Amino acid sequence: MSINLNKKSLFVIIILFVIIIFISFISFMSNDIDNEYNHQYIKEIAKLPIGSTVFAGETVVDLNSMKYPVFGHFDYLLHEIKTYDVLGFLTAIVSGTVSVPVSQISESGIDSNGIAISFNDDSPGVLVFENNKLSVKYPKNFLWAESVPYTYAVKTKDGLAIVANNTTIKTINGNQINNDTVYHGLVSAEDISKWYNKTSIGNDMVIGYALDNFSDNRSLVVPEKIKEYFGEDVLNYVDSYPSNRPILVYANNYSEEILTESVSVLGSYPQYGDAGREFNARQFVKSWNGTIIPPDTYASGNTKYRFTFLNDKHASGGAASHGVCPPARSLRGAVIAAGFPLPQGMNGGHEAVNYNVAPSTGILVYNPNDFPILIKMWTEGGGPGMRIHTQTIKLAPN
Repeated sequence: MSINLNKKSLFVIIILFVIIIFISFISFMSNDIDNEYNHQYIKEIAKLPIGSTVFAGETVVDLNSMKYPVFGHFDYLLHEIKTYDVLGFLTAIVSGTVSVPVSQISESGIDSNGIAISFNDDSPGVLVFENNKLSVKYPKNFLWAESVPYTYAVKTKDGLAIVANNTTIKTINGNQINNDTVYHGLVSAEDISKWYNKTSIGNDMVIGYALDNFSDNRSLVVPEKIKEYFGEDVLNYVDSYPSNRPILVYANNYSEEILTESVSVLGSYPQYGDAGREFNARQFVKSWNGTIIPPDTYASGNTKYRFTFLNDKHASGGAASHGVCPPARSLRGAVIAAGFPLPQGMNGGHEAVNYNVAPSTGILVYNPNDFPILIKMWTEGGGPGMRIHTQTIKLAPN
């Protein structure tokens, strides 16, 4: 029995060997695979648009669109044998068509089944077309983008229209504006309702940001996909900062290094009201703490914190947000010590914030370095002796 089995096995091996020799000879006589395959169609083979964000496990190459006649494409059939793809080989023989080997139209990040692969399953990859081939590339340490207006609320004669990418998604009655009917991460449903009741037909307001202008040139990510792709913390960050601000959407394998630290003291100016000044100082600290500035970008503070106006006959309008200058001096000292230029909206004096400049969103800090910077701010104590700390933190790849 054993002898018969060995004879059968030997026979199969000999047959396969003959087939391989035959196909190799025919392949040699035919054109090279790179010449046989027209690279202009590779983009059409991709199951997703070039620039799409993808994750490990997603199918990115449509194998069904790569079928070619077996005759004249024996290299493809030989590839089925070399990779032990028995099912693919038999399917090709029966159907008379064979798939282009994925390895011939991709460079990296895609397996033989057209599926994205990565050593880090959580890393947001991007589908690219380079050197006439498809690849899925992943950020090594950091990935940043820019928030851009995308979703609008528009007042119409029929009610409130939600418009995204110049397309009306839905229209609701003005008295039905609530958390269940409108996105309220950027602007509260209550504020949208107030705006709707006061504004005129045809006016609009931004209620959702997309992410665009990525550091790796991937395509725009719509608001509905931000949380799915990059997490809830990134979505909250996007909703907390003005549009056209840099957003660090992914960070991995890095360490934090304190670059500089600066401290200021609130002081006492009873003519403006020290209690109000302390409130504004704390709001300034909250609005700037946690701000991340990617390389070669400007960043501002958080929009979610409001300031109180204190009477000042010298200020335009008779009031100003006194109390923001001490924390502004602390911020200014830390960033200048780190080699940054003087922030826009500030000056070099004791009253560091220029008049008519919003303390959080009106100040712009520029990072001239080739690494991201994290700003940390906190307070110590209270009253006129309250100390205000600022650190600039370098986010360094490991």
